[in-house]
Amino acid sequence: MTRSKGKGWQRDELLLAMNLYCRIPFGRQRSGAPEVIELAEALGRTPGSVAMKLNNLTSLDPQELARGVKGLHGASRLDRLVWEEFQTDWESLVLESERLWGDVFENGGSRPIAEAGDALGDRVTESDHMGKVRLKFRALATAIEAPSLCFF
Repeated sequence: MTRSKGKGWQRDELLLAMNLYCRIPFGRQRSGAPEVIELAEALGRTPGSVAMKLNNLTSLDPQELARGVKGLHGASRLDRLVWEEFQTDWESLVLESERLWGDVFENGGSRPIAEAGDALGDRVTESDHMGKVRLKFRALATAIEAPSLCFF
């Protein structure tokens, strides 16, 4: 029996998935979680698709593996590439994913994902500054609640 594949994930979509991965604990990486549903609607995907992607990302997380959490074994080449980008250039990728997140969720979601990523430049804006402030608060909250590789 051949399994049909859904639409492939784009880099900007993976950046948003990685952003959500770092925002919620493993136990909420399920299709019924409100955050998963919200991202799925923004991406035009099913909540199950987003939950599976989050669990694919879990399979790449050494900290989760150390806890005995394996995730799913369907991580794609692009999943691995984006994961590695986050690990080697954390600040840039966090800022890029935060800009996308803001474009999709905080600015009314009026811009499609592809356009949001195209609009990113090297300039520092007030939004970038506020993103850094949010990241610092999230890092502190995350470190207090449960230490993780994701600090935003």
